[in-house]
Order: sequence, then C-alpha cells, then structure tokens
Amino acid sequence: MIAQIFSRFVLACGVMTFLIVNCNSVSAQTGNFDFLNITGSGNVIDFSPTETYSFSQFVNQETFDVDAMEISAFSVDRYTRTDTLRLAEDGVGIGVIPEHPLDIYASNDTTFSDARIVLENYFPDDVEASTMLRMKNSGPVRFEMKNTDTGRVWTFVADNNGQFQIRQNGSGTASFAIRDNGRFAFNYAGISQMILQANGNLRINGTLTELSDRETKSNLVAVDRQETLEKVVELPISQWSYKKDKGQIQHLGPMAQDFHQAFGLGEDEKGISTLDTSGVALAAIQGLYEQVQEKDARIEVLEQKLAEQTESTSDRIARLESIVESLIEK
Repeated sequence: MIAQIFSRFVLACGVMTFLIVNCNSVSAQTGNFDFLNITGSGNVIDFSPTETYSFSQFVNQETFDVDAMEISAFSVDRYTRTDTLRLAEDGVGIGVIPEHPLDIYASNDTTFSDARIVLENYFPDDVEASTMLRMKNSGPVRFEMKNTDTGRVWTFVADNNGQFQIRQNGSGTASFAIRDNGRFAFNYAGISQMILQANGNLRINGTLTELSDRETKSNLVAVDRQETLEKVVELPISQWSYKKDKGQIQHLGPMAQDFHQAFGLGEDEKGISTLDTSGVALAAIQGLYEQVQEKDARIEVLEQKLAEQTESTSDRIARLESIVESLIEK
C-alpha cells in the first residue's frame, strides 16, 4: 500500500516537472476563476536531488516560497507586511517575523477586530466534556495579559505549591490566590486583605458594608418598637460553637430558627443576616428608649407633685410656728 502511494507521488511529481520544464504556463479554469494556474520563468515547482524543494512565485513584489535553502521553510509574503505567514526554524509568525514559537501580530487592521484566536466546538456529543484549551509544563504554568497603553501586566500562574494565582506585576499590586485546600485570598501590597477559608469562614482586613440604599428598597413598613423589644427579651440567646470547629471557637447569639420564627426575617431559617440583627437591635433600643422616656416623664410629674406638697407642708409648719410663738409671748 505504501509503495503504491509513493509510486503515485513520484508519478505526480514527474508529471508536474514535465509540465514545468516543457510549459511556460499551465492553467485550468471554471467560470471566471482559476482553480489551477502555474506560470513563471524558470522552475515554479521543483523537486530536485539537491534537497532543495521550491514552490516559487515572484510577481508584483509578492512571494510564495517553499525552499529549504531560505531562512524560512515556508513563507507567504505580501508587500504590505514583512511576513503574512512565516514558518521558520525558530517559530511560526502570522503577520510578523516570529520572535516566539507562535507569534501573531496585527496593527490597525479592523478585519479581525472581534477576536484574534477563536476555539470552537460543534460536536454535540462532547460539547460539555471537551477541553477547549490545555496548557502543560514540567513546572509552573503561566500566561500573561498586557495593556501596552498602560504597561500594566496581569499574570495567571499555577505554581508548584498547589496554588493558582492572578496577580498584577509590579510593587504594591493586587493578587488573587486559590489553593488546593479550598482557601481563597485577596492580597494587596503583600498584605492579606480578605481570606475565604474552605470551612466557610471569611476574614477581611477592613469594614463590611452591606447594601442599604433607600432607592433599592420597597415594601417599607413602620416597626412596632415595643413589640420588637418584647420579642428580643423573649429570644433565647446561647453561647455555642460550630461543629466543624470542634468546640475550639466560641460564639454567642440566637439560633436562626428562633430568630426567623420571632421576626420572620431573612431568606430562610438556616441563617441570620447581620443587617437583620442590626435592625432588630436598633428597633429594640428605640423601644427601650421610649419606655425610659415615658418613665422619666412620670417621675417628673411625681417630683412636681412632691415639690408642691413639700412647699405646702413648709407653709403649714411656718404658720404653726408663728402661732406657737404668739401664744408663748402672751
């Protein structure tokens, strides 16, 4: 089978050589389009025993060249670019002489403004399971994105420590890291600003701000502060630990079920929003303040009455003393 293929290849080469050597031009046409057109002076296609294999076309400063004697093994050149396609010993260049194993360059050409590289899969059997891009290395794997206007570079690295990082190159910059133990961290200037641990604990090196903008809210209902205070007083409060912490970390607060039953707040009875606990606490404080204000008012009234009674008693005592002194003088 291989011998037959080889013999056919040799025959084809011989025919092509015959055409080239004996013909100045060979063409075949359908309609107005050429699907085979071989022209030129000298050899356009050459398979010679000197290990030089050439497909050459030199017309109007455009070249199509395959030549083992040239710098590139395969090149397609256009007058408007240095190299449209160049397969060289040191790499492949598209629109540029390659400086990397694969080098793709475009300047202000808007033909490919959407994307330079597109990977597409249209096999329905493996659309979900197929790997569209795989990068392998004997050590850490990394790729970079650079904004040439700002000079800012973001690097994606899978290192040898079981960690995937996204970091901005330079001093005092930000980075994200995901470890194989499930921990996620955000760092800035070498300091951990946020750590999300695999057990769900979140630590932040700053304040926590929750959305509470009036413009984002609806169904606003006034709260009965006294009723809220009574519910807070009756709400069971315990000191406890999460089972996953095995009693090593202590907390204090209500059970989510009790809190949800008392106030009906939150998404479900499995968790408590800090925004809700703050609101309940503030309403209860206002309710307590109302009670204090009411009692202060009652005390003020009683003190006024007592002052009036005291004044009346003093007057009576003064009159009695005056009467006694009058009797004594007599």
